[in-house]
Amino acid sequence: NNFRALSNLAIVRRDQYNASADPDPALLEEANGLCDRALAINESPALWNIKGIVLKILERYDEAIQAYEGALALDPNSVSWRANLGVVYALKRDFDRAEETFQRATELAGTAADCNPNPWRHLGALLLYRQMPEALQAIDQAQLCQPADPWAAVLRVRYFLEIPEARNADEAVIDARVADRLLLGTDPKANQRSQGDLQSPVCYGGGQTPALRAKFKVTKPPSGTDTLVSGSGTNAWTVS
Repeated sequence: NNFRALSNLAIVRRDQYNASADPDPALLEEANGLCDRALAINESPALWNIKGIVLKILERYDEAIQAYEGALALDPNSVSWRANLGVVYALKRDFDRAEETFQRATELAGTAADCNPNPWRHLGALLLYRQMPEALQAIDQAQLCQPADPWAAVLRVRYFLEIPEARNADEAVIDARVADRLLLGTDPKANQRSQGDLQSPVCYGGGQTPALRAKFKVTKPPSGTDTLVSGSGTNAWTVS
Protein backbone atom coordinates (compact mmCIF):
# COMPACT_ATOMS: atom_id res chain seq x y z
CA ASN A 1 0.00 0.00 0.00
CA ASN A 2 0.97 3.64 -0.25
CA PHE A 3 1.92 3.97 3.41
CA ARG A 4 4.33 1.05 3.23
CA ALA A 5 5.86 2.28 -0.03
CA LEU A 6 6.45 5.78 1.36
CA SER A 7 7.84 4.42 4.63
CA ASN A 8 10.21 2.03 2.90
CA LEU A 9 11.44 4.72 0.52
CA ALA A 10 12.11 7.07 3.46
CA ILE A 11 14.25 4.37 5.07
CA VAL A 12 16.07 3.73 1.78
CA ARG A 13 16.93 7.42 1.44
CA ARG A 14 18.22 7.56 5.01
CA ASP A 15 20.32 4.45 4.45
CA GLN A 16 21.68 5.85 1.18
CA TYR A 17 22.80 8.94 3.08
CA ASN A 18 24.45 6.85 5.80
CA ALA A 19 26.25 4.64 3.27
CA SER A 20 27.61 7.47 1.12
CA ALA A 21 31.22 8.58 1.34
CA ASP A 22 30.03 12.07 0.40
CA PRO A 23 26.47 12.18 1.79
CA ASP A 24 23.99 14.58 0.28
CA PRO A 25 21.64 16.22 2.85
CA ALA A 26 19.01 16.33 0.10
CA LEU A 27 18.53 12.60 0.68
CA LEU A 28 17.57 13.31 4.28
CA GLU A 29 15.28 16.16 3.27
CA GLU A 30 13.56 13.77 0.88
CA ALA A 31 13.34 11.13 3.62
CA ASN A 32 11.75 13.66 5.97
CA GLY A 33 9.16 14.62 3.36
CA LEU A 34 8.36 10.98 2.70
CA CYS A 35 7.87 10.43 6.43
CA ASP A 36 5.41 13.32 6.55
CA ARG A 37 3.42 11.92 3.63
CA ALA A 38 3.32 8.46 5.21
CA LEU A 39 2.39 9.80 8.65
CA ALA A 40 -0.53 11.64 7.10
CA ILE A 41 -1.86 8.20 6.16
CA ASN A 42 -0.97 6.32 9.33
CA GLU A 43 0.63 7.68 12.52
CA SER A 44 3.09 4.85 13.06
CA PRO A 45 5.35 5.26 16.12
CA ALA A 46 8.17 3.50 14.26
CA LEU A 47 7.94 6.04 11.45
CA TRP A 48 7.92 8.95 13.91
CA ASN A 49 11.16 7.45 15.22
CA ILE A 50 12.64 7.32 11.70
CA LYS A 51 11.66 10.95 11.21
CA GLY A 52 13.37 11.81 14.50
CA ILE A 53 16.58 10.09 13.40
CA VAL A 54 16.56 11.96 10.09
CA LEU A 55 16.01 15.31 11.80
CA LYS A 56 18.71 14.54 14.38
CA ILE A 57 21.24 13.92 11.62
CA LEU A 58 20.15 17.21 9.99
CA GLU A 59 20.76 18.83 13.40
CA ARG A 60 17.18 20.13 13.51
CA TYR A 61 16.93 19.15 17.13
CA ASP A 62 13.69 20.83 18.17
CA GLU A 63 11.86 19.11 15.31
CA ALA A 64 13.55 15.81 16.20
CA ILE A 65 12.26 16.14 19.75
CA GLN A 66 8.74 16.66 18.42
CA ALA A 67 9.11 13.54 16.28
CA TYR A 68 10.31 11.36 19.15
CA GLU A 69 7.54 12.74 21.35
CA GLY A 70 5.12 11.72 18.60
CA ALA A 71 6.49 8.18 18.74
CA LEU A 72 6.30 8.07 22.54
CA ALA A 73 2.75 9.42 22.57
CA LEU A 74 1.77 6.27 20.69
CA ASP A 75 4.17 3.89 22.49
CA PRO A 76 5.27 5.39 25.82
CA ASN A 77 7.10 2.25 26.93
CA SER A 78 9.57 2.12 24.04
CA VAL A 79 13.10 2.01 25.42
CA SER A 80 14.79 2.85 22.12
CA TRP A 81 12.68 5.86 21.26
CA ARG A 82 13.01 7.35 24.74
CA ALA A 83 16.77 6.83 24.59
CA ASN A 84 16.82 8.53 21.18
CA LEU A 85 14.96 11.48 22.69
CA GLY A 86 17.60 11.72 25.41
CA VAL A 87 20.33 11.81 22.77
CA VAL A 88 18.76 14.87 21.16
CA TYR A 89 18.51 16.65 24.50
CA ALA A 90 22.21 15.93 25.00
CA LEU A 91 23.04 17.28 21.55
CA LYS A 92 21.13 20.45 22.49
CA ARG A 93 23.28 20.54 25.63
CA ASP A 94 20.17 20.30 27.78
CA PHE A 95 21.96 17.83 30.01
CA ASP A 96 19.43 17.83 32.84
CA ARG A 97 16.63 16.82 30.48
CA ALA A 98 18.93 14.31 28.80
CA GLU A 99 19.83 12.68 32.11
CA GLU A 100 16.20 12.55 33.20
CA THR A 101 15.21 10.96 29.88
CA PHE A 102 18.03 8.40 29.96
CA GLN A 103 17.15 7.52 33.55
CA ARG A 104 13.57 6.82 32.54
CA ALA A 105 14.78 4.76 29.56
CA THR A 106 16.99 2.65 31.85
CA GLU A 107 14.02 2.02 34.13
CA LEU A 108 12.10 0.73 31.13
CA ALA A 109 15.07 -1.30 29.89
CA GLY A 110 15.64 -3.04 33.20
CA THR A 111 18.77 -4.97 34.17
CA ALA A 112 18.20 -8.40 32.63
CA ALA A 113 21.13 -9.95 30.79
CA ASP A 114 19.47 -9.33 27.42
CA CYS A 115 18.23 -5.80 28.10
CA ASN A 116 18.76 -2.92 25.66
CA PRO A 117 22.26 -1.54 26.46
CA ASN A 118 21.85 1.79 24.66
CA PRO A 119 20.13 3.81 27.41
CA TRP A 120 22.59 2.53 30.00
CA ARG A 121 25.57 3.38 27.78
CA HIS A 122 24.15 6.80 26.90
CA LEU A 123 23.52 7.52 30.58
CA GLY A 124 27.03 6.42 31.46
CA ALA A 125 28.51 8.64 28.73
CA LEU A 126 26.53 11.63 29.93
CA LEU A 127 27.47 11.14 33.58
CA LEU A 128 31.09 10.69 32.53
CA TYR A 129 30.94 13.94 30.57
CA ARG A 130 29.58 15.62 33.68
CA GLN A 131 32.46 14.13 35.72
CA MET A 132 30.15 12.10 37.96
CA PRO A 133 31.58 8.91 39.52
CA GLU A 134 28.13 7.27 39.22
CA ALA A 135 28.91 6.87 35.51
CA LEU A 136 30.66 3.55 36.14
CA GLN A 137 27.49 1.85 37.39
CA ALA A 138 25.63 2.71 34.19
CA ILE A 139 28.59 1.75 31.98
CA ASP A 140 28.96 -1.61 33.74
CA GLN A 141 25.24 -2.28 33.32
CA ALA A 142 25.56 -1.59 29.59
CA GLN A 143 28.32 -4.20 29.45
CA LEU A 144 26.17 -6.70 31.33
CA CYS A 145 23.38 -6.15 28.81
CA GLN A 146 25.71 -6.57 25.82
CA PRO A 147 29.21 -7.85 26.67
CA ALA A 148 30.36 -7.52 23.04
CA ASP A 149 29.66 -3.76 22.89
CA PRO A 150 33.06 -2.09 22.32
CA TRP A 151 31.77 1.38 23.17
CA ALA A 152 30.98 0.46 26.76
CA ALA A 153 34.57 -0.76 27.08
CA VAL A 154 35.80 2.53 25.61
CA LEU A 155 33.74 4.42 28.18
CA ARG A 156 35.34 2.38 30.95
CA VAL A 157 38.76 3.42 29.63
CA ARG A 158 37.70 7.04 29.75
CA TYR A 159 36.24 6.64 33.22
CA PHE A 160 39.54 5.39 34.66
CA LEU A 161 41.48 8.13 32.86
CA GLU A 162 39.16 11.10 33.34
CA ILE A 163 37.40 10.85 36.71
CA PRO A 164 39.97 12.26 39.15
CA GLU A 165 39.04 10.12 42.15
CA ALA A 166 38.93 6.96 40.02
CA ARG A 167 42.10 7.28 37.93
CA ASN A 168 43.64 3.87 37.53
CA ALA A 169 46.04 3.25 34.64
CA ASP A 170 46.03 -0.53 35.15
CA GLU A 171 42.23 -0.73 34.83
CA ALA A 172 42.32 1.60 31.82
CA VAL A 173 44.84 -0.63 30.04
CA ILE A 174 42.76 -3.76 30.71
CA ASP A 175 39.65 -2.14 29.30
CA ALA A 176 41.60 -0.70 26.37
CA ARG A 177 42.66 -4.22 25.42
CA VAL A 178 39.04 -5.37 25.63
CA ALA A 179 37.92 -2.43 23.48
CA ASP A 180 40.63 -3.17 20.92
CA ARG A 181 39.59 -6.81 20.63
CA LEU A 182 35.91 -5.90 20.29
CA LEU A 183 36.64 -3.19 17.72
CA LEU A 184 38.68 -5.65 15.71
CA GLY A 185 35.70 -7.97 15.75
CA THR A 186 33.05 -5.40 14.84
CA ASP A 187 34.85 -2.78 12.74
CA PRO A 188 36.53 -3.99 9.52
CA LYS A 189 38.84 -0.95 9.60
CA ALA A 190 39.91 -1.47 13.20
CA ASN A 191 42.97 -3.54 12.27
CA GLN A 192 44.31 -0.49 10.46
CA ARG A 193 44.47 1.52 13.68
CA SER A 194 44.84 -0.96 16.54
CA GLN A 195 47.45 -3.66 17.07
CA GLY A 196 46.20 -4.70 20.51
CA ASP A 197 49.30 -3.86 22.54
CA LEU A 198 49.60 -1.43 25.43
CA GLN A 199 50.51 1.49 23.20
CA SER A 200 47.68 1.03 20.71
CA PRO A 201 45.26 3.94 20.45
CA VAL A 202 41.67 3.46 21.49
CA CYS A 203 39.41 4.86 18.80
CA TYR A 204 36.35 6.79 19.92
CA GLY A 205 32.96 7.16 18.36
CA GLY A 206 32.01 8.29 14.91
CA GLY A 207 28.68 8.76 13.21
CA GLN A 208 26.92 11.52 11.43
CA THR A 209 26.27 14.22 14.01
CA PRO A 210 29.06 15.30 13.83
CA ALA A 211 31.70 12.87 12.58
CA LEU A 212 34.47 12.43 15.12
CA ARG A 213 37.62 10.37 15.35
CA ALA A 214 39.61 11.04 18.53
CA LYS A 215 42.59 8.91 19.53
CA PHE A 216 44.90 8.84 22.52
CA LYS A 217 47.47 6.49 24.00
CA VAL A 218 45.96 4.50 26.85
CA THR A 219 49.14 4.97 28.89
CA LYS A 220 48.92 8.76 28.61
CA PRO A 221 45.60 10.26 29.77
CA PRO A 222 44.35 13.14 27.61
CA SER A 223 44.42 16.61 29.09
CA GLY A 224 41.42 18.90 28.83
CA THR A 225 39.23 16.23 27.26
CA ASP A 226 35.78 17.69 26.71
CA THR A 227 34.08 15.31 24.33
CA LEU A 228 31.19 12.97 24.98
CA VAL A 229 30.81 9.91 22.76
CA SER A 230 28.40 7.00 22.90
CA GLY A 231 28.04 4.36 20.24
CA SER A 232 28.53 4.22 16.50
CA GLY A 233 26.46 4.49 13.34
CA THR A 234 22.92 5.80 13.80
CA ASN A 235 23.29 5.37 17.58
CA ALA A 236 26.36 7.61 17.74
CA TRP A 237 26.34 11.02 19.32
CA THR A 238 28.99 13.47 20.29
CA VAL A 239 29.13 16.71 22.25
CA SER A 240 32.30 18.76 22.24
